[in-house]
Amino acid sequence: MRFNMRATLAMLLIVAAVSVVPASAQTQSASSAKPGAELALTYNYLHTNAPPTACGCFSMNGGAAAFAYPLKPSFSVVAEAGAVTASNVNSSGLDLTLSNYLVGGRYSLRRLRRFTPYAQLLLGASHASGSLAPDKLALGSSTAFAMAAGGGLDFTLTHHLAVRLVQTDYLLTLLPNQTNDRQNNFRVSTGAVFRFGNK
Repeated sequence: MRFNMRATLAMLLIVAAVSVVPASAQTQSASSAKPGAELALTYNYLHTNAPPTACGCFSMNGGAAAFAYPLKPSFSVVAEAGAVTASNVNSSGLDLTLSNYLVGGRYSLRRLRRFTPYAQLLLGASHASGSLAPDKLALGSSTAFAMAAGGGLDFTLTHHLAVRLVQTDYLLTLLPNQTNDRQNNFRVSTGAVFRFGNK
C-alpha cells in the first residue's frame, strides 16, 4: 500500500515536472521572440472638415500602406503613405484627394498570445489635390504639415499574417483654408498585416 502510494506520488511529480518544463520554455520563448518587419495594407475612412466654413464636415475613403521595422521588441519605426478621396463634396460639385506621408514611432504590447495592441505617433506632410485643393481656390500651398496620433489592435492568424481589426487616429493637417488653416480629422482603418522574419 505504502509502495503504491509512493509510486503514484512519484509518477505524478514526474508528469508535473515534464509538463511544467515545456510550458515554461514556451512562455519564455514567446516572450523573448523577436518580432519581424510588418507591411500593413488598410482601408481608411476619414471624417474631415476641409472647407473653410463652420464645419463643412464630410467623409472620405481610401487606403494606405504602412511599413514597420522593430528596433526593440516593443518599439518600431513606422513609415506610412496613403490617400483618401471624396467627390461632389457637400453637393458642391467639387472633389478632393488628400495624400499623407508620415513617419514616426510605435509602441506595441506583445504580452498577449494573439492580440497586439499598439499606440503610435506619426509626423509628416499632407498634400491636397482636386478642385477643393487650396491652390485651386487661391488659398495657398496644397502641401502642409500633418500629424497622426492614435493606436490600434492586431489579431494574429499565423506567424506571417495578421488582421488589423481596427486603428483609430486623430489626424491633424495644417492646409490653408482662409479661416484657421487647421483641419481636425478622425481616421479609422482596417486591413491585413504581412509579417516578415518573425522568430
